[in-house]
Amino acid sequence: MDNDSNSPAPSTGLAPNVSCLLSWLFGIIFFFIEKNHQPSRWWAKQSIVLFVIAIAWNILAQILAMIGLGLVVGLLGIVIGLGFLAIGIFGIIKSWSGQAFDMPVLAPLARQYLPKD
Repeated sequence: MDNDSNSPAPSTGLAPNVSCLLSWLFGIIFFFIEKNHQPSRWWAKQSIVLFVIAIAWNILAQILAMIGLGLVVGLLGIVIGLGFLAIGIFGIIKSWSGQAFDMPVLAPLARQYLPKD
């Protein structure tokens, strides 16, 4: 995603980076509120994809724990959870600094599954 300096100001008056906070909640809110501000919508799309992947992992982890792999899932869950946290913080830092950035896994999924602007 190119940094579009010609993009209009966000209609909410908030910086585009706010959409990265509380991934699931603000991502969805900003996706629907910010119709014309592409940087806000782009970060919102990536945060929504991150949230969906985290939910999918949690569902898989619960299933694996029920079939007796609780210890393995618990240890792996710590690493994966820290990875989700690191990706989220990285996205917040990038968006807060005003940089447009395509997260390696999240950006292609956002382009594929979320509506085009």
